[in-house]
Amino acid sequence: FDNFNGGTVSDNTASGNGYGFFVRELNGGTVSENTAEANVADGFLLSETNGGTLSDNIANSNGNGFKLMDVNGGNLTGNSASSNDQQGFDVGFFNGGVLSGNTGTANGETGFQVDVLTGGTLSDNTATANAFGFYVDILNGGTVSENTAESNVDGGFLLLESNGGTLSNNAANSNGNGFLLFNFNGGSWTGNSASSNELNGFEVDSFNGGTLSGNTGSANGGSGFQVDSFDAGTLSGNTADSNGNEGFFLMEFNGGVLSDNIANGNIGGPGLHAPPGGGDPPPPGGGENN
Repeated sequence: FDNFNGGTVSDNTASGNGYGFFVRELNGGTVSENTAEANVADGFLLSETNGGTLSDNIANSNGNGFKLMDVNGGNLTGNSASSNDQQGFDVGFFNGGVLSGNTGTANGETGFQVDVLTGGTLSDNTATANAFGFYVDILNGGTVSENTAESNVDGGFLLLESNGGTLSNNAANSNGNGFLLFNFNGGSWTGNSASSNELNGFEVDSFNGGTLSGNTGSANGGSGFQVDSFDAGTLSGNTADSNGNEGFFLMEFNGGVLSDNIANGNIGGPGLHAPPGGGDPPPPGGGENN
């Protein structure tokens, strides 16, 4: 379809093709309850999504399950992608619209990948048993909320750069890392939980701005919260319970605000370790940061 402006496409099956379903521009109408299986490249390929509904479709054992190059509007809900070679859902530019209630399971790389998220809502999705659950290259705006990542080998949520937007009330359970963020320059991360992950609950490589507050890291194999370099921003009101190492481990603390965090029962290290310039942690203990 070159321009899909209305009508319904439903209950079709595409298998063994180069692409399963291709829509150049989705402006209206409904694409629902179709199945794409064992297609070489993408199960569903949409070049531009401005409106309409993509719902309750299934993409199994393709190259990518759903590839959405430019999302500006519309509703993408209730779709499932499993056992695809690369991504379950691969989004290039996410500027608007809603991606909600979808599942990505046992895909070779990620359950959900977004190159640049500037607007719109990514919510109530579930990623299970992928390499990474949710992978966002650049978060500039929009909302990532109430998603669940479970049993993903390398990590539940991976963000290379956060400059704005909101990441809230998401859960990462039993992954490699819970939440892994390389460059935190802005935005708000609140109400997220990371539990029973193999490594750290929350790990930030470079904390330069933004707010990480009201999150919980519990029963992770490593630290509840680890920050490699803390230069600016706010880490406040978080709770770290029963982790294998420190509750809060700051390798290098150069600036910013660290307040009102609570660490209880972290068995392999102190509740809070924040030495200037890093260094080895002191003997095990616990504590509260006010």
